[in-house]
Amino acid sequence: MTQGKYLARRLGVVLSALLLCSPGAYARIYQAGSVLPGAVPLQEALAVAGAGDTILVEDGVYPVVLQPVRGGTDELHRLVIKAKNPGRAVILVQGKVVRLETPWVTLDGLVLDGGFGAADCVDIRGPGAHHFELKRCEVRNTLQDGIDIEGAPAGRILDCTIHHCLAGTHHLQHDGHGIVAGNLDSLLIRNCNIYFVSGDCFQSDPDRDPWDNIVLENCRLWTGPLPEAAAGFPAGYIPGENAVDTKQLEKHPRSRLTLRNVQAYGWRAGLIGTMSAFNIKDHVEVLIENCVLWDNEVCLRLRGGEGDEDGRGGARVAVINTVMRESDYGIRYEDMIRHLKIYNCTWGNRVDNPFGVRQGLDKNTFEMRNCLFQLERLPAEAAAFKSNLTVGPESFGNPRGGDFRLVAGSPAIDAGEDLSVKGVTSDAASRPRPSGRAYDIGAYEF
Repeated sequence: MTQGKYLARRLGVVLSALLLCSPGAYARIYQAGSVLPGAVPLQEALAVAGAGDTILVEDGVYPVVLQPVRGGTDELHRLVIKAKNPGRAVILVQGKVVRLETPWVTLDGLVLDGGFGAADCVDIRGPGAHHFELKRCEVRNTLQDGIDIEGAPAGRILDCTIHHCLAGTHHLQHDGHGIVAGNLDSLLIRNCNIYFVSGDCFQSDPDRDPWDNIVLENCRLWTGPLPEAAAGFPAGYIPGENAVDTKQLEKHPRSRLTLRNVQAYGWRAGLIGTMSAFNIKDHVEVLIENCVLWDNEVCLRLRGGEGDEDGRGGARVAVINTVMRESDYGIRYEDMIRHLKIYNCTWGNRVDNPFGVRQGLDKNTFEMRNCLFQLERLPAEAAAFKSNLTVGPESFGNPRGGDFRLVAGSPAIDAGEDLSVKGVTSDAASRPRPSGRAYDIGAYEF
């Protein structure tokens, strides 16, 4: 192409962009692809777009690594890379698909396919990548991690689907995680569906660098038999270790994690010895609230170890308004865990062992109140406190169908303690507590 033709095309793209912007705005819209009027190659748009600009990607398959040269400057002036039609612009590279090192970048509606290459599909690296955002994206098909975040101080992952992160084989397990995050101070993961990973759906920093203020809410984290063979795993094999796994060192500040309105299921019968929905360990402080956990070997594996020689410390955990059902173990507490608090939780049908024990817990700091069990008698841990209760299946709406809301006449209604001073002011459906004369027992108010 001659220099004159190139400049003419570039001028046409800029004029098209200005016409697409609102009056008075200076942001540009780059039409990336081959069909749209004034379209430019995606690589070219990535090289020139900056703060406030949008790269609008038409339908198609693009063998291009998304690595923008510039980023945005603030929330109102992001660099946005967006599918014209969500789910129909596929970025396909065998290996690394995205590399973000610039700030205030949004990826929206794209399919990010690693082609089962030996690299993290989305790589977000360093303090320069702060305030990144992925929304409405599908991340899939990698032999390593779906999204790996290291050192980017703040970001959010919204309404994304992440799946088929499969490392190793069904004979030799290796970690392929959905999301790995470390060395950061704020991360929001909301409304995401993460499944078919050979490691964990979410794992905090494997290097155990300082991290803090990570929130997962309204997410589904699950596994089960693969419907077809993939990346060395046969059809029918159940991949994975845990839905959530935490890591930290006692020498660092205690890291905080919130798991709210999370569903986690299917974590059983895999390659490792103990699969669990939430594997909470090391020097962390974790709030588990309004979660539903079922069909797991262990729903909550909560591990202590403060002051142990390994230097990893022990977890401090509060579990509120959470339902556990159809699992081998509800809560397995280990290594003399301290400061374990369990409020207004429900153990539903077919939890074979409400509690499992490995080296005990610190009874001086343990507390369990307003918890409800579909059992004939209370476990010893619950019997030590006055406001825990056993009931039959007739107390619930549809226990076999997973509905553990109370029905009229249940002895759990208005039978609980006021736990407002403990921070329990609503139920698992976000209804205020109490909704009657007093607190109800279990995860739901009548």
